[in-house]
Amino acid sequence: MRAYGLIHTSFWTDRKFQLLSLTAKTLALYLLSGPHTTMLGCFRLPAGYVGEDLQISLETVSQGLNELLAKGFITRDEATGWTVIPNFLRWNPIENPNQGKSVINLFQQVPEDNPIYPDIVAVLLKFNQHLPGDFINRLQTLSEGFLNQEQEQEQEQEQEQE
Repeated sequence: MRAYGLIHTSFWTDRKFQLLSLTAKTLALYLLSGPHTTMLGCFRLPAGYVGEDLQISLETVSQGLNELLAKGFITRDEATGWTVIPNFLRWNPIENPNQGKSVINLFQQVPEDNPIYPDIVAVLLKFNQHLPGDFINRLQTLSEGFLNQEQEQEQEQEQEQE
């Protein structure tokens, strides 16, 4: 949890944002600045929390989150509530080594077997300012492992089709 959230003024004039429904816009703002958001832009957020905080139905929450998923604003594991805002660190960069340590601690809370884990690894590889070199090397190794897993799955699917 953070004490405050930063939302750039360009957010309001971004074409992608303007095309969102009012519900999706509200959810996007909530995800960027809400009480569950972390400085990593990755957090566990069950839909029930969102509904309660915003006083909207779970159906409305689901529709809005699905719209944000479809637009690439978030990736999410609905079963566990783990959510990633892929461009969060683009607009809220890690500003110093101490924040880098905090980001690493937040990252270590994400279950490795969660479907969003490769997404957050990719985010940290992309926005890695003020992260230690050994941690970045570990992320690169993890990322390569994800690619190998994908290749193995593709090969298995091809073999099954034959």
